[in-house]
Amino acid sequence: MSYYVIVRGPMGSGTTTLARLLAKRLRGRYVGVDALLRQEGLDQQWEGGYIAQKSFLRANALLAPAAKKLLREG
Repeated sequence: MSYYVIVRGPMGSGTTTLARLLAKRLRGRYVGVDALLRQEGLDQQWEGGYIAQKSFLRANALLAPAAKKLLREG
């Protein structure tokens, strides 16, 4: 059975560190959004002092196919 764990929180709060540690501990794969935000220029769209919600929604849409493939493959 495949499953996933989502770790969410403000950038800079340690979510990447926690997610990487969990992936290692659970012998899983880490799929992060931070690098994708930078790569796609989505970290440049701001709203109320934070990266815009639409940027995260776009990043989720870009990551979904890869995440689904990983889940299918176990």
